[in-house]
This record gives sequence, structure tokens and C-alpha cells, in this order.
Amino acid sequence: MPKSILKKTVAVVLLFIGSYSTLLAQEFNELPNVYRLDTFNYKRARGVVALETGLSVGSSIGLYKAWYSGYEQSGFHWIDDSYGWLQIDKYGHAATAYHLVQFCYNMNRWSGMSKNKSMLIGGGIAYGFQTAIEFFDGLSEAWGASWTDAAMNTLGAATFISQEYLWGEQRIIWKYSFHPGNYSNYDINVQNRATALYSDIIFQQWLKDYNGQSYWLSINPASFMNGNSRMPEWLNIAVGYSAEGLFGANWNVWLADQCYYDYSHIPRYRQYLFSLDVDFTKLPIKAKWFRYMAPYLNIIKVPFPTLEINELGKVKGYWMYF
Repeated sequence: MPKSILKKTVAVVLLFIGSYSTLLAQEFNELPNVYRLDTFNYKRARGVVALETGLSVGSSIGLYKAWYSGYEQSGFHWIDDSYGWLQIDKYGHAATAYHLVQFCYNMNRWSGMSKNKSMLIGGGIAYGFQTAIEFFDGLSEAWGASWTDAAMNTLGAATFISQEYLWGEQRIIWKYSFHPGNYSNYDINVQNRATALYSDIIFQQWLKDYNGQSYWLSINPASFMNGNSRMPEWLNIAVGYSAEGLFGANWNVWLADQCYYDYSHIPRYRQYLFSLDVDFTKLPIKAKWFRYMAPYLNIIKVPFPTLEINELGKVKGYWMYF
């Protein structure tokens, strides 16, 4: 499908959703929360904790075997990589922690656990998984445990936990969006460097390509206005962060095939983004399957017109930003 048609289609769909939700706002004033069970279900709780623990421990072991075991080990040590990749990876840590804690918490509440117990067990398992990764980093000679990674893990988890205790809902959501980096305007050396760093396979690029990732805080204004907002309850304001020109962690200089490449003339710069978004948990759709999916649909920032202000002093507008 041509991009112009895709953009128009997305706009029409969102307009339809907006009109539909306005018409049905009163009927769906109280949306069901499928992750809240009034009575404790022992079988569910046992299965949920076993699942969460198994996924956390199994993933940690699998990650160590697949990745870390092939590198030289050392004594545990810390590094300061706070400047690397213009902090894009740090925002990824925060967003990941937020959604891991949310998943574990929701599953625990689905089993009928209390809020405090759900948060303690779910948050502990989710945060423990990310801490294990930092521990493996700290034992690897090629890397090291990062205090900024740990800090951003804590920030992401705290974003979810604090809102549950303050408001009993998520009014500010960490989100992610991605578009493949465009390297066709660079020479073949830079293109090869981008492929070596980020791959040329789209399913790997979305995880690796720091030039294409954007991280967002998606804020729901209506939830702060006690029912006095004229905005649809599902419409959010999103503030995002991304970067461009990254062909190395700290500098655009590298060695490859015994050759030294200096592309430090390529500017590395931050981009600050302003847009709209959708909170799927507040869409007036009562279908049970949708209520289960809504918190996890919220991982992805919905494409909308976007304003960019970057460190090069330029202001750009996008009809639709992914």
C-alpha cells in the first residue's frame, strides 16, 4: 500500500474511532477491568507466580547461554556509559521495566491477589529479571554493569508503581515507536556500518537500530480533569525522544576489516517530539478480549501528526510519524 494511502487510511480510522467514542461515551462510562478478581484464586495464583518465575529465570539462563557465555568473563565491575548512543538505550530500559512490572502486576491481580502483594511479587520478579541482566554485564570483560541502566530500570518500574498507588490507574504511559533508519543517502562505508550495527532484517532492526527508535511519555489529560475535559477520554498528549546520526556508541569512528573510518563529520543529535496518541485502555470497547489486550497495545505509540525540534536548531513537521 502506498504511504500516502496508508496515512489517509489511518487518519480516517482514528476520526471514526473519535466520533464513535463520543457518541457512546455515556454508555461506556465504566469500562470493565478484566485483571481485577475480587476473591483470591489459589490455582490461578500458583500458576501465575510459576509462570512469571519460570519466564524470568528461564529467560535469564537462556540469555546467558546464548550471549554472555561466549565472551571473556571478569570480576564484577561497573562502568559509566551514560553518554553512549545519546541515551536512547536508557529510555529503552525504562520503557521495558514499566511494561514488565505492569504485566506481572496485572497477572497477579487477575489471580485475586491484593494490590500490595501483587506489586511486591510482580515488581520483584520483573525488576529482578532486569537486575540479572546488569549482573551478567558486570561479569563480562567487554562490558560492565551500568549504573545508568539500573537507574532507568528503577525509573520505569517506579512510573508504574507510583501511579497505581497515587491514582489507581495509569495516566502516564511509557511507549515505543519505530521506523527503519534511512541510510541510502550515505556512502557505502556508512551503509555497511549501519548493517553491521543494526542488521538489515526488519525484525532485528526494531530492537537494534537506535536511529529509528523513539520513546514516549503518553499523558492522558482527561484523567487529570475530574470529568471536565472536552477531549475524548482515550486521547493522549505524547512527548517523545529520539536521535539521529548514530554509527557508534560515543563517536562516529570505527575499525572494520583492518581499516580505520572517521565519519565524525556526520552530526549526532537529539530529537524532541510532540504528538497525540491513543490510550487503548480508555477506548469505549467492552469486548473481553480487547480489555485483556488493551494494556499491551499501549506499548506502541499510535502514529499521529508530529512536531520535531532537534539539536541542530531545526523544526520539522510530519503528517504521520512512526
